[in-house]
Amino acid sequence: MSTIRRTATLAGVALLTSLLIAPDPADARRRARRPAPPPASADALPFDPGDELVVRMKRGAGFWAKRRVDAASVEHQGELVEESPGYRLRRLRVPRHRRAALMRRLARDPDVERVEPNQLVAPSFVPNDPEYEDQWHLPLMGAEAAWEHSRGKGITIAILDSGVDVDHPDLVGRLKSGFNFWEMNTDTDDVFGHGTAVAGAAAATANNGSHVAGVGNRSKILPVRVTGTDGWASIYALGQGIAYAVDQGARVVNMSFQGLASFPTLEAAAAEAAEQGVVVIAAAGNCGCTETFGDAPHLISVGATTRYDEIASFSSQGVFVDIAAPGKQIRTTTMGGGAKNKSGTSYAAPVAAGLAAMMLSANPSLEPEMVASILKATAVDLGEPGWDPAYGHGRINAEMAVAAAAVGSVPACSDGFDNDGDGFVDHPEDPDCEAGHDWYEGAAACGLGFEAVLFLAPWAAIRARRRSPHRA
Repeated sequence: MSTIRRTATLAGVALLTSLLIAPDPADARRRARRPAPPPASADALPFDPGDELVVRMKRGAGFWAKRRVDAASVEHQGELVEESPGYRLRRLRVPRHRRAALMRRLARDPDVERVEPNQLVAPSFVPNDPEYEDQWHLPLMGAEAAWEHSRGKGITIAILDSGVDVDHPDLVGRLKSGFNFWEMNTDTDDVFGHGTAVAGAAAATANNGSHVAGVGNRSKILPVRVTGTDGWASIYALGQGIAYAVDQGARVVNMSFQGLASFPTLEAAAAEAAEQGVVVIAAAGNCGCTETFGDAPHLISVGATTRYDEIASFSSQGVFVDIAAPGKQIRTTTMGGGAKNKSGTSYAAPVAAGLAAMMLSANPSLEPEMVASILKATAVDLGEPGWDPAYGHGRINAEMAVAAAAVGSVPACSDGFDNDGDGFVDHPEDPDCEAGHDWYEGAAACGLGFEAVLFLAPWAAIRARRRSPHRA
C-alpha cells in the first residue's frame, strides 16, 4: 500500500454537516413508487401497434411523392392518420394482414427513406425503491434517461469519510473491503453517520424495494475511513486515502469536507490520481460565502443547488467551483438502515461522483480531464451566462453527460441552423446529416453568441434545453 508522504500541516477539516436540514414532514406519508404495469389489453392503448406504420420521407420529397405513399396505403386498405412535415414523418394505419405487403411496397419507393411498424416503447428505468418519489434530484438531472445506458457497473467509487454502515440494505451489496486510516485497521463501519449518507447519494442500490436509489447505483463503494468519531478528518489521512483508493483500483474518489480546494497536499494527491486515470471530486463547502483561495485544477469542486435550480444559500462560492449538483433535501441512506433528507455540498459532491462513475462505465477509456470537460460542457447553465463563482459551469446533466461520454467527445459549436428541415440543429461537419446524426442543443457547451449544441451518441434522447425552466 503506498501513501503520500509530504510534510504538510495537519489541518482539521470540518464535515459539511452544519446545515443539515430536518427530514421532510412528508416522511409519514412515504409510499412506494413503481413503474406502471403495461396496459391489460389493446383497448387501453392509444393505438394498436400491429396496425400502424411510420414512414420517413427522403429530404426533398415533394407533394406528389407524399400523395403516392398515401395512395399505396389506400391500395392496401389503409389510410393516412397524420403527418409531421417538419420531421418528414407520416403515420399510416393499415390492416395487420396487409402491413408486410405495404412495407415491401414502400421500401421500394425512391422517395421513402425508412418505413417501420409504429410501436410503443417502455418508459425509462424508474426504481421501485419506496422513497424514490422523494428523490426529486434524480429526474431533474436526467438520471432516469441516462440509466437506460449506464448505471455505473464495473466502476468503484472511493468514499473518503467517516466510514459506511456495513449492514445497510441499500449499501451492503455495493461495498468492497476498505481501510481505516484513522485507526490504521480494516474496520470501516461508520462512526459518525456522514459517510453512510454520502455513500448512498453516490451509489445506493436501486430497484431492490428498499428506501432509495443512488446515482451510480451499480457502482461499487470502497469505504475509506479518514475521520474520528467526531467527524473531523485530517489532510494527512485524506492524502493517504486518495493514494490508497488509486492503489485499490477506484476510478472515482469523493471527499465531502470543508475547504478542500485550499490544501496544496490534496491538489497534489489529486494530480497524481489523475495520472492513474482516477477522478477526484470534492464538496465546495458550506460557508454561504465567497472563499478567497484559488482553484485546484485536479479537484472537481461541486456546489449545491435546490429543486428549483437555485444555488443553495449555504453553498460556498469562488474561483475553485467547477460545477453544481443537487444538494438540498437529498433523500439518502442513514446509519441504522434508514433514509432521511440531507442538505449540504457534502451530498452534491457524491451526486456528481455517481454521475462520473456512470460516464466511466459507459466509456472506461475516458481520462479524468475528459470527464471533467464533459461534466462542465453538458451542464445546464445557471446564474450568469457561462462560468460563474456560484454554479461554476452549471448544474450537472446526467443524460447528456453519459451520452457525450459514450462517444468520448466534448460539445462543440455549429451555426445553429436546421438546414435539413428535420427540426434539429445540424452536425456542422455533416450538414445534410447523411449519417443520421444531428447536433442537439446542450446548455453551456459554447458561448459568444453561438448556439450551444452537443453531438450525442445515436441512442441519446432528443432534448432542447437552452436554460433551466426554473431560472429567473
